Amino acid sequence: MLICRFCFLALFVTTLCWAPLVAAQHESPPPSKAATRTSEPNADRPEIEAMKTDLQRMRALLSQMQTNLAFVGNNTSPLNHQFQLEIDMWRVLIDQMERRVLRMEQNQAKSPK
Repeated sequence: MLICRFCFLALFVTTLCWAPLVAAQHESPPPSKAATRTSEPNADRPEIEAMKTDLQRMRALLSQMQTNLAFVGNNTSPLNHQFQLEIDMWRVLIDQMERRVLRMEQNQAKSPK
């Protein structure tokens, strides 16, 4: 009789542990981003505007970095070279963000209203 109770208890605990996992597998997956974009063509507009604002600020900071580089002094110093590398890296990042904004705007123009 004790073995029967133990088996029943083990089965009960196992069922409690596995039930949430099985239930999670049967739930419908969340809607994909593609489905959301097709249903709301102007959903990216605030993101595009925010990215444009970020780009303006990044360009201003890059300009300040270039101005500060002029005050470093020796053009062949490792510090000068490091600053130049960082400026180049930020230029690449800004160019990439500009292409992304352009692509998002083109996709938004293509989507049906």
